[in-house]
This record gives sequence, structure tokens and C-alpha cells, in this order.
Amino acid sequence: LVHQNIGKIVLLNVQNKPPFLVIEFFEGRSLSSTLQPGETIALSRVIDTAKSVATALNEAASHGVIHGDIHPGNILDRDRGASHLVKVAGFGFSRVLRQGHEGVAASDPEYERLHYIAPEDLAAGVCTKASDQYSLAATVYRLLSGKAPFAHCSGELREAILNEQLPPIEGQPDHVNASLARALAKEPEHRFPDCDTLCRALDDPSLVAEFEVQEKEKEAAP
Repeated sequence: LVHQNIGKIVLLNVQNKPPFLVIEFFEGRSLSSTLQPGETIALSRVIDTAKSVATALNEAASHGVIHGDIHPGNILDRDRGASHLVKVAGFGFSRVLRQGHEGVAASDPEYERLHYIAPEDLAAGVCTKASDQYSLAATVYRLLSGKAPFAHCSGELREAILNEQLPPIEGQPDHVNASLARALAKEPEHRFPDCDTLCRALDDPSLVAEFEVQEKEKEAAP
């Protein structure tokens, strides 16, 4: 995969224990390494970042590649003012790392990634473009709220991802919360058609309203 928003893989070794990946040098840092606990990012910046990630995911999908592990640690950010650039890392490697994730303990660094996994992937290992959209929306939720999705839950994380709904983010516009709610739907068919549409909805209240009208029309149809 060659794209300005995708970290180029230089070497992938899945035979090694543990497996490892080498990507091109990028003078930036992952969002997970730059954000302090509880820290948030302005909505306009989050939307710009999400658009870059969506562009990378769409490019990969056009080649039949699903990422399967979008989260703040796999999003690299270089901020030089006008030359702000975002790259997505982990293509071709994430699924290898996540084998056996159900047994990960809460004290393990790997546990943080589980907050961003789509329900269908967590339950049955089914990962599609809609799953990447869910993970992107979960990442947006973290950047805007300051908390990983379902971090508020006192129960078992897996059950929360499969069965519970995330609360709206206080202080964010209604259309942003509505967009995230749709992209984070438990059933993939209830999400947006693609990641680009999610990003446009985050930026355009009228688009959210349009989808709501279409949904009501479908429910009213015989």
C-alpha cells in the first residue's frame, strides 16, 4: 500500500516470537503517546484527523485490505502548522498481534486496544470496512471525550462492547453525538455507508438529519 496517509511497511516478520513490524521513518508521534489521561482535542482538529484516517482506510479497502485495529496508537501525527500530516500504521500486522485478545488482562498494555474493536469482530472475528468505521468512530469518541469508549463501565469490557450504548459526549453538538451513535451501532448495517460519510456527517448537521429521515421512511415502508 502506497499512500501519503499510510505508513509504508518496510519489513514484516510474523515468524518471530513476538512478531514485529518495521515501517518507514515518520517524524511524528502516535496520538496515544501524545494525549494525557483525560486530555481532549478540538472538534475541528479531530475531524481533520478523522478525514485523513478515512482516506487511508478507503485507499486500503480499494485494494481489498481491511485494517482491523484502528485506535489512537496506530494513528501517527506530525504537526508543523501548515504541513500537518497524519499517517495510519499497522496495516498487515494488527490481526497477528490481536490473536487471543480475549484473554488479555486489564493490566496489560494490549487491553487498551480492546476499547476500539467492533462488536462483530470481538464476538466472531468478522472484520469488514464497517468494522474499521466503528473503530474510527471509537477513536473520535476518545479524542473528544478524553476517555476510551466504555472506560466508564464497571463490568466486563467485552460484555459492554457487545451490549451497552455509549453516552453522548458532553459539550459536543447534537449532530456529532448522533453521527458517532450511528457509526458505533452494534449492527454493521446500521452504520454509515463508509468512513468518508462518517467524516462528512461530523462536519455537516444536515447530513445526519438526511440519514434520520431515510431511516424513518424505511421503518414506515410496508
